This record gives sequence, C-alpha cells and structure tokens, in this order.
Amino acid sequence: MKSYELTYIVSPNLSEQELGVLIAEITSSIREETGSVEKTSMPFKIKLGYLIKKNAEAFLVSIYFSLSPEGLINLEKVLKEQRDILRYIIIAKIKRKEKPEKPRKSQPIETSQAFEQKVDLNEIDQKIEDILR
Repeated sequence: MKSYELTYIVSPNLSEQELGVLIAEITSSIREETGSVEKTSMPFKIKLGYLIKKNAEAFLVSIYFSLSPEGLINLEKVLKEQRDILRYIIIAKIKRKEKPEKPRKSQPIETSQAFEQKVDLNEIDQKIEDILR
C-alpha cells in the first residue's frame, strides 16, 4: 500500500453535522477498500482566491491515508459523486530511504618535529638579528 494525502474543499453551505457526515463517508470508503486512515485534519473555513461554483469561501479538509492503487480509483469515484466537494487533490507521499551514515575512519594527527621540540626564545632572537643584518 502507498501513502497518500487527500485535500479537498467543501461547500460552505453545509452545517457542522453535514460536514462531519461527509468526512465520515470519505474515511469509511477508504477503510472499505482495506485502507488505513492515519490522520484527519479538522475542517476550517478559508477564503478562496477566486470563485468556485459561485462560492467565495469554503471548508478545507485533509486526510492522510494508505491505500492500494486499485482502491484509489474507487475512492476517486466516490469523491466525484459528492456534489458538496468543490475541488480535491490526491498527492502520493514518497517515503525517502535515509542512507545510513558511514562511520568515519579516525586518522592519527600527524605532528611535526617542530611542535615536539621546545625552542629557546634566545635562539629565535639571535636568528632574527642575523636575518636583519
């Protein structure tokens, strides 16, 4: 089964009860096709960017679910039959496989001989004077 996200816009003329019944019908049709509903967002009213079937506002609902591709065809038929659904979109969710992080090989820090030997400051002063002459 693949994971999908269904987002649909519902007519603002529905009451809260009618909206709840519509959401229940859609989730039950997913379950009838042996799918599983992972999450359903609460419907909220939005202002549309343009008129859709003479409506300036609508309810927006999203459902996250898993379903077989054959069941998805039947779900689309159910969505098209609903007159109160103004628009809908189904998006396939892609599960990305995370690459396991390769362990880094630790390399010993190379130290040069200059750091290992302590240098006398008087020697450095003498060399600087020799260079400047």
